[in-house]
This record gives sequence, structure tokens and C-alpha cells, in this order.
Amino acid sequence: TGRNTTPLLEMGRDCLRAHPKDNTTFLMLWKRRGHNTSKVVLRRESEAERLLESTPTVRASVERLIRRVMTLTEELQDDAPEELKGYIWLYRIRKGKGAGQVTKLNREPLAVAIRSLVTKYGLTDSDGKPLHINVSRLRKTFGNRVFELTGGDLVATAVALGTTPQVADSNYLAPGEDARSNWRFMGELLVGELLTNTPVSYTHLRAHETLANL
Repeated sequence: TGRNTTPLLEMGRDCLRAHPKDNTTFLMLWKRRGHNTSKVVLRRESEAERLLESTPTVRASVERLIRRVMTLTEELQDDAPEELKGYIWLYRIRKGKGAGQVTKLNREPLAVAIRSLVTKYGLTDSDGKPLHINVSRLRKTFGNRVFELTGGDLVATAVALGTTPQVADSNYLAPGEDARSNWRFMGELLVGELLTNTPVSYTHLRAHETLANL
């Protein structure tokens, strides 16, 4: 969805709201910092249609995931402390202090679960090191992808991220792994040009770009 960690972890069971269009649902998230709600449209559509919407949209599978989590945690609502009733991401503590009690997912157990998945499936980055994943990095990847798909439209990217163009530009559009790879490749080409006195051709660069996007 391109949203921050805290609003996602604090989703309530009323976060999915009716939308006037068929096969479309609003995902409503509360933003603590701005003291307001962030609205995302969940609907079934093509990639091109998604980019034409003024309100950011994501695939309907996200809605199905949210509803699935609601179903799985519904039975925990009665046992949850009063201040946690109505949240989606509930679970029962398995061991240690508070074992058997119902609590709400927060950043720490989320990070532990992510590291467990990375270890279990041997996920690595381009340097062969364990992949570092968190919601903030996914949000940054989301923003860079929208920026790319919209042809560098900063306003559309900011809308998709639910923030201002200034914040989107300074916080979410920093060079990522692909940019570093491309710059490394360009450096190798330029060194080769200097050593062999062979100019780098536009066709060569376009061929590399095409291969990189496959």
C-alpha cells in the first residue's frame, strides 16, 4: 500500500469502507503525526488504470489479505485487553512472560518474524548478504516504482505515498539497489572507454537498460 509501519500495525477492524464504485473498497488508516486519516483505494484493475487514478490504488489481493487476517484474529477479540479490542493484528503470546495472553503486533516481533523468514528461505541482497527488509524499505521501493511508472511525476508519487512532494522527494526517492548497479555499470563502461579510446555508444547503453529491465 505504500504506507508507514505504524498505521498498518494499528489497522482497526473497521478499516475497510464501502466505495461508490463496484469491486472497490477504501482502506482507511490513521496517521498519528498528521492527526488525520490516510485513504487508499483497493480495487481490481490493470496497471495502466491504477496510474490514472487520483487516489492511490493497490491490487484486490491486499483486501483479501486484510479480510483473511480479520478472520484469523476474530476469535482473539474476546480475550484481548479492552484497549486492544478492535485491532486486526492480534496474536496470543506463546512463551515467556505473559504466555497465553493476547497482545497486538508491534515493530519488535514484526522484525523478529522478518529475520526468521530471511533466514529460513536464505534471502540475500545483491552482495550475497542476508536481505534487510522492513516496511520502511518497502515503502521507499513502492515510491521509487511509482515514480518510474509515472515517468518521474513527483506529485503523483507523493499522492501514492500519502505525503507531500517535498517529503517524497527528500525521503523516498533516494537511489536504491538498481541505481547503484547502474552507476557501477556506467563507471565500468567509462573506464573501458578511457583505456581503449572506444566511445560508449547510445545503442550500447539502451541495450544494457533493456537487459536490466528483463
